[in-house]
Amino acid sequence: LEAEVEWSHKSQPSQTGFSLLGNRLPVPVDPRRNLNSQPWSQPSVFDALTGSVRFAQKINAAWSWSAQLGSQRLRTDDRTAFPFGCYDGAADNYYADRFCPDGNFDLYDYRSDNESRTQQAASLRVQGKFDLAGTQHDIAVSLMSSRVRQRFEMQAYNWVGNINVDAPVNVAPDPTRGDQNTNRDERSVELSLQDRVRWTPHFSTWFGLRHSNIQRDSVRTNGSRPTSSSSGGLTTPWAALSYQVNPAHSLYASYGQGLESQVVPNRPAQYTNPGVTLPALKSTQWEAGARGGQDALSWQLAWFQIERPMSNLDACSRLGLSPCLGQYDGSALHRGLEASTQWTAGAWRWQGAVTLVDAKRQDSKQEPANNGKRPANVPATVLRAAAIWKAPAVHGLEWQASLSHEGNRPVLPDASITLPAWTRIDTALRYTTRIGGAQTTWALGVDNLFDKRYWRESPYQFGHVYLYPGAARTLRLSLHAAL
Repeated sequence: LEAEVEWSHKSQPSQTGFSLLGNRLPVPVDPRRNLNSQPWSQPSVFDALTGSVRFAQKINAAWSWSAQLGSQRLRTDDRTAFPFGCYDGAADNYYADRFCPDGNFDLYDYRSDNESRTQQAASLRVQGKFDLAGTQHDIAVSLMSSRVRQRFEMQAYNWVGNINVDAPVNVAPDPTRGDQNTNRDERSVELSLQDRVRWTPHFSTWFGLRHSNIQRDSVRTNGSRPTSSSSGGLTTPWAALSYQVNPAHSLYASYGQGLESQVVPNRPAQYTNPGVTLPALKSTQWEAGARGGQDALSWQLAWFQIERPMSNLDACSRLGLSPCLGQYDGSALHRGLEASTQWTAGAWRWQGAVTLVDAKRQDSKQEPANNGKRPANVPATVLRAAAIWKAPAVHGLEWQASLSHEGNRPVLPDASITLPAWTRIDTALRYTTRIGGAQTTWALGVDNLFDKRYWRESPYQFGHVYLYPGAARTLRLSLHAAL
């Protein structure tokens, strides 16, 4: 019998995103600058209480069963001085997805207090082993039921002024809660079956099926616009195989499907179905690779392909379509290669990993011109490297340095503006020892050693371009004790 409970409380100011200045990518800003710095700005507050209890028992030497109950309760006060879009009075033009060319932007007083999210889940699982026709089977059957309940109050989202990124001024707040929110409920039942078959000492396969029935309901906080949808039962399979060439090298391949859904932004002025959860659709993933190593060298190589549904939620805002029906619109296809290696030589350990991604938008009817282009905020190259040196004269002391590099990425869905590639170097000293019988690790490190200014990423979300700067040079001191 196992049980656990976790309580947490966090209060912190929001760090809002920057944006394009008209059709121009601005110079990376000081990451310490926060556009959410009005005198009336309040921190967002997060309270969470999570618990679970699990009972597991052997039936015999080959079979066992387990049952688990879990519950999570979240309460949030979501508040920020929120920059979004800009009206350029001189040109009589409204920029819905970015700031004005001169750096002006519209600021909104956003407050959504006492948000409540609860989730309960229960599962029953039976697993065991048996031999059949010369093969060994590890089989498991599980049943899970869950319920999610989200309750909100009236929210504030009020325009309070037009200010400039380079010369911000204080404006008066407007905390009037005049916007309706959307309450949501979701109930799901999942039945899954998986079987690992050992055909030979070197060759194994995995097969699995998950059947899901999902019911979703939503209604505005004033009781209007009720919606209800059911998946009607969706079955997602997965399969994999592995072959052990020798004790040091193996090959594998896998295929799987998953369920994905999105929620239409709660903006009734823009969407005809605000706050509604779209029906779940399937995504697919393929992967094949090899692993190996000998003595001080180990490596891994993998090819992958992921295809997932996309929606028109951003396009509705970007194209100024109002009213607009939030719905799915084509898909995104990601193909890529991942490679990693590790090599140890004396007191040194070297690590490296690279990911190459060929991603493209496809089958969009809302914006057919973007088909074949790389989706926004997806880099084509990601590189990580590290060097670790263990001090021979001081047991438990090591120095490490790491390099992170990410290639350029489109800022806009039409790829007309690109975020430059960036590279950052971190370093740290770590010392591990035992104090009073407890293993402790002290760490002193510097992130972004050369205090490089760069745009870390550029997500395009809710019809708006966001630019987030990389963190400034940061000194970290930590102590970890394993009691």
